[in-house]
Amino acid sequence: VEHEWGHHLDNVYGGISQTEGLSEGWGDILALYSTGQPVLGKNFGTSYPYIRIGTNTTTRGSCTEVHCAGESWMGWAWDIRVGLITKLGAVAGAARAEQIVVPTITANAVNQTNAVLQVFLRVDNDANLNNGTPNCEVLGAACTKRNIPNPSTGCVGATSAQFTPFGVACVFPD
Repeated sequence: VEHEWGHHLDNVYGGISQTEGLSEGWGDILALYSTGQPVLGKNFGTSYPYIRIGTNTTTRGSCTEVHCAGESWMGWAWDIRVGLITKLGAVAGAARAEQIVVPTITANAVNQTNAVLQVFLRVDNDANLNNGTPNCEVLGAACTKRNIPNPSTGCVGATSAQFTPFGVACVFPD
């Protein structure tokens, strides 16, 4: 049910994009974040212990079927949740992951690279991605693990991407 709710939200905020399995990833992210556990569809059938899992090792571009392709985006978001829990503690880390990932569905990204960029923009505190963002070590490590371009050159595992600062930053409360 939570997975399908993710599709609904994706549709409401601009329409469903299945480029790189993005909408499947959104459905999975909403389900995993709302249940607080990495297993999607536990004991779904007699042959499978689960449908998909957030602790997968799928990387962007490693498969094309939409559910499989979405696993890298879903896995990236789960990696963010786990990393922030490790850094901030169980309650604060889970809450922070939800605060920085879930609202970016409204940006209507069309692929995983743009979806990750929206999370970085959401958490950035000075309108300059080139100098890193709060918690960028967690975000950057997830980018490296999932082969998703890191939009902040100031973060661990950064790519050579550069972004021009734009306007005045919105301060995101800690």
